Amino acid sequence: MDTRRLLTSILFAGMIMLGIYLIMGGFGGGGGKTYSAHPLYTNLPAQPATQPNPVLNIQLGNPGRDSGDKLSLTVNTLTAGIEKIQLNIKDYAETAKREEPLTMLSAGNSPVKPFATLSVTVDYPNIKEPMVFDMLKAQQVWRVAKQDANSVTLALNLLRPGTTDPLVTVEKTYTIDPTSYDVIVAHNVINRSGESIKVRIDQAGPIDLPKDNPQWDNRYYHGAALNTVKKVVDPERVHIGHAELFKLDGATKPMGAFLGNDPLLWVGAGNRFFAVIVRPLPHTSTPNTFPLTDGRQLKLAEHIASADVDQAVHGADAVTSTNVIRLTGQRIEVAKDASVSLPLNVYMGPKKRDLLMGDYNLDAAKAGERPVIYNTYKYAHMIRYSQGGPCASCTFDWLAIIILKMLDFFVHYGAFGNYGIAIMILVLFVRLLLHPLTKASQVQMATMGQKMSKMQPEIEKVKKRYAKDTKTQQQEMMRLYKEHGVNPAGPLLGCLPMLLQMPIWLALFAGLQADIDLRHASFIPGWISDLSNPDTVIRWTPFNIPLLSGMMGPISGLNLLPLLLGVVFYVQMKVMSASQPKATDPQQAQMQKISQYMILIFPIFLYNSPSGLNVYIFASTLGGLIDTYFVRKTLKKKGILPANAQALPTHAENK
Repeated sequence: MDTRRLLTSILFAGMIMLGIYLIMGGFGGGGGKTYSAHPLYTNLPAQPATQPNPVLNIQLGNPGRDSGDKLSLTVNTLTAGIEKIQLNIKDYAETAKREEPLTMLSAGNSPVKPFATLSVTVDYPNIKEPMVFDMLKAQQVWRVAKQDANSVTLALNLLRPGTTDPLVTVEKTYTIDPTSYDVIVAHNVINRSGESIKVRIDQAGPIDLPKDNPQWDNRYYHGAALNTVKKVVDPERVHIGHAELFKLDGATKPMGAFLGNDPLLWVGAGNRFFAVIVRPLPHTSTPNTFPLTDGRQLKLAEHIASADVDQAVHGADAVTSTNVIRLTGQRIEVAKDASVSLPLNVYMGPKKRDLLMGDYNLDAAKAGERPVIYNTYKYAHMIRYSQGGPCASCTFDWLAIIILKMLDFFVHYGAFGNYGIAIMILVLFVRLLLHPLTKASQVQMATMGQKMSKMQPEIEKVKKRYAKDTKTQQQEMMRLYKEHGVNPAGPLLGCLPMLLQMPIWLALFAGLQADIDLRHASFIPGWISDLSNPDTVIRWTPFNIPLLSGMMGPISGLNLLPLLLGVVFYVQMKVMSASQPKATDPQQAQMQKISQYMILIFPIFLYNSPSGLNVYIFASTLGGLIDTYFVRKTLKKKGILPANAQALPTHAENK
């Protein structure tokens, strides 16, 4: 075979892959255009101005081992935002060593803190322009009005311009429930103006959650809406991947409106395993309701007008940029000497299937029970199985959920609680179920190969005889196919059973990628101690490989599983190449060679993949070799292979 042509083809294939990656924005480049952060979050003062109240961090809940609290919330009095959210170390730790509780969300160096109050707008009688109190630009520090173990109320007096008289008092209360991941964030506006007024509050929602995948940035923003025509909750109304926010025109992307036709019901920010979901609650005791087709009644909240995702920090790339959900308020009337509460229900916790799916029984359900609420509002759609790309259309969430339920079964009934063993059992079980399809595909391909080998001398004669008459050559070729009982579309039909299996394998891959139960789950102690991360056995200072690190991430240690995958893939390549009919022309031989060696590139791309996924691929590849062993026994019985053929093919058979 022409080695030069082979190398040229491999180089060409590599350039195509690189081109696709660049088109998809893999390097986070700006394409020559200048992008910047949203002006709302720029040119903020480095330190708050001199104010009567000190900047304090107030902790609600305890994330320690001896605590019964599900989470801990640290509230900062500067703009009344959240400094950090930690989950109880007994449930979710920072690392597999379980030395520190998981910090699920942190303000870090963001110019805006999560859930900070951005501004308060007051419409006052006889004043043409509404008064806007910009809390963020002023870096306003709130005072602590009330505090106990599970709640804190911050307060701020907003004064009439040029006076010391309070126009309104704004209170902001954070309340945690020690038994759940739900937090109530409520503004309470007290009217001290002596007149009826209208008030609007703009506030931040969650900022980016930490990037918790060493290879991909699969953070995102998501929203659900009410479909007023079909009278159902539409949990897929808006989905925005983190990477696409890097190139925002105007540094903002609308998520949608909470008012009007088909209003948003909730918005959220998520990463691979955790989510923050914001759902406005009604601000009156008698809210408007909307009936769903299944008989449920949704209480509508009307104090939030819309949600947008802003870029608060435009970094060097998508990973180092910071985004934030901005909730724009609706003007709400506050009567003279009265007050109004504007509450949000915020879920801050794991994307655990059973928890977010909830449960609903129309006869027995009690209003306000969390399983009912989560089920009604379809919180489970914050769990993203498909990661997009060309395989998104054939990755089915319902199939991934079924497979994960099977995994749960094997964990508890067969794997002794070991998720690594359960993954291998699951893969082999799926292989067993799909064996008839695999067998049919391989038998058909082998039969086709045998017939084509016998036909090859006649095919060559036809090609030589009618080399200059393409039409006659095609007619003669069709006659040969018909005489030998060969369907020209046979190779495609032979691939059909394999194509039918693809959604199952994609669902298995997607499910393992998103399943929080694999986080810190150990397979082999001392080696694979966290199935959600690479199986790093030796760590060193991270470094990048030009071009490759854009797709596989930095190399920060020695990961053993991908190297073992390379060995197994090599064996599989040898088996596959020996199983294929011998190529009859240089072009076909070249394509066979390229396809054989391209498979060895996959361990490079999988180097930083979670070890649970690599265990799945390892088990699947071994299962494929076992499949081949049994299929070859069938081929020997059918006489397609000689009786003395080996259990697995060798190159000697194909000479």
